[in-house]
Amino acid sequence: MTLGVYTPVISDIVLQEVLASREPIQSQLTEQLLMLGAELISLSEDTLTLAEKYIQEQIIPQRYRSDALHIACATISLCDVLASWNFKHIVKLKTILGVNGINQMLGYPEMKIPTPQSLLEEDNE
Repeated sequence: MTLGVYTPVISDIVLQEVLASREPIQSQLTEQLLMLGAELISLSEDTLTLAEKYIQEQIIPQRYRSDALHIACATISLCDVLASWNFKHIVKLKTILGVNGINQMLGYPEMKIPTPQSLLEEDNE
């Protein structure tokens, strides 16, 4: 399923976070993900290695390893865009530049990292 020009994907990490949330949030998020028809992508050794590279290069702090995993999962899966509300460690200029610098060195394409809202606004222009 696609949303306009996008194919929504979620990682194992997102699914774990949703399942760890309390009701009624868990049910609401699960329902939204089902409505999107999001493709599930799984963690791999490459994902874990790339996440560690982001941490080693101080793009993402060690204690926020799950944020590094989110980004690495999107990168390894060749996603063009990673939409996030996480302004502390993901939707942040230092992170975006650092991630894309490392990704470029390793042969991965550049990835846009906007908020979901800005992504939707861009589509409506």
